[in-house]
Amino acid sequence: MDNLLLFRKSSGQPLNPPAPKEPLPLEIEAYLHYLRAEKGLSNNSLESYSRDLAELSQWLAMRGLPLLQCQPADLRHYLLYLQQKGLKPSSSARAWAAIRGCFRFLRKDRYISLDPSESLQAPRRSRPLPKIISEAGMRALLEQVAIKANRPPVARPRSEHLTALRDQALFELAYASGLRVSELAQLRREHLDLELGVLRVRGKGNKERFSPIGKAAMQAIRRYWDAAKRPNPWVFAGPSGKPLSRQALWKRMHAWDRGQNQKVSPHLFRHSFATHMLERGADLRSVQTLLGHADISTTQIYTHVATRRMQEVYRSHHPRA
Repeated sequence: MDNLLLFRKSSGQPLNPPAPKEPLPLEIEAYLHYLRAEKGLSNNSLESYSRDLAELSQWLAMRGLPLLQCQPADLRHYLLYLQQKGLKPSSSARAWAAIRGCFRFLRKDRYISLDPSESLQAPRRSRPLPKIISEAGMRALLEQVAIKANRPPVARPRSEHLTALRDQALFELAYASGLRVSELAQLRREHLDLELGVLRVRGKGNKERFSPIGKAAMQAIRRYWDAAKRPNPWVFAGPSGKPLSRQALWKRMHAWDRGQNQKVSPHLFRHSFATHMLERGADLRSVQTLLGHADISTTQIYTHVATRRMQEVYRSHHPRA
């Protein structure tokens, strides 16, 4: 089993494993291939699982422990290490999901006879309520973006004008559809039907779904495309003609600071979209479909947000609250 070790424990090594430089153990590669080929996990999820499992493998290797000889006590110590490292609860839960799934796979495919993770409890994961913008706040934000987009083109460079129009199209579509940032980044023109007001998107697990587009979003997209003139297969493209990356989309939204440290983000639009739909009477199953959630329990968190907001309105307006 020595050939499966990334490196061995030696004196003077730091507590934190260095960034992975060696290939992953073959067993982990087999598990990732299974997730990609049979479970249809997205590239982003696969990258996260790969990092989590590489860190576990290195942590074990530094202690002279091959992955296939890992014991429950080793995993308990590793979870303690993650806690001491200051990892966020959500990140610890994701790492545990990767580890648990990997050992289940290894047991099922007979790499190991016993699953060392089977008797261990997953780290507790607190789920904070998602941050949203109120309907009035969203309206004010979109009006700000529209004002900048509507400035006469002669008053500024063409590139600045196109960026403002693209921002307006991005913000309107993000709020109209509730798409994930990765879905926005990979959206192609052929996926949008501006006559019918619908778009087709391929989300997590390579699953396809359809989502309506509001009139304001359709108008903003048309304005941006008309001004850009150059035909491009991507809905949101940069000066080079290539699609904007997830990081670039985050950066564009973060540029719109709402004050009091309230940064705008794709998550903020997605969460606000879902909450506002529920507040206006949409049923949970419809919102689940629009968001592309595989499990309705993921969507249910927005009912807690809507309930919290209803309580705030009650306390603010009822004379006997």
